[in-house]
Amino acid sequence: LRQIGVLLRAGFPVVRALEAAAVASLDPRVHATLASLDSSVRSGKGLSQAMAETGAFPEAAVGTVRAGETAGNLYEVLLELARLYDRELETRRRVRTALTYPALVLAVAVGVLLFLLGYVVPTFRLLFEDSQVPLPLPTIILLETSAFLRDWGWLLLLAGLGAGWDGWR
Repeated sequence: LRQIGVLLRAGFPVVRALEAAAVASLDPRVHATLASLDSSVRSGKGLSQAMAETGAFPEAAVGTVRAGETAGNLYEVLLELARLYDRELETRRRVRTALTYPALVLAVAVGVLLFLLGYVVPTFRLLFEDSQVPLPLPTIILLETSAFLRDWGWLLLLAGLGAGWDGWR
């Protein structure tokens, strides 16, 4: 959007600005979207209508561009939208960075918990079985959870890794 806005401000027609931006784009998805916009505008549609048809732009952006076309300040609107998207990307980057440390702490805590349930608690199980004393319900639950993790932990780990990978992408 920034490139198109700058080219429009420099006096380029919309079709030439879209064509130049498409050629300059290194991202195949962006290139395809710009080429689609260029084709639609060349066929006589307005930029906002072409943007709406691609489905690649939010309705708010399409409406803003429509208002810019009507008011005759399309380049200003495109430059402002580019600034808005830049701020949005920066905010997303900051949120992701801010969540990295808590995610790491959570991963370490889960690792410690799994170590305790997988290796430490089973040693107490032997001690409790040898003592022949009736165990309270929370202790039985802890021992059974430990046994379950020792038997099925590998499957839970694979499922967790798969879900984490899918969520990260």
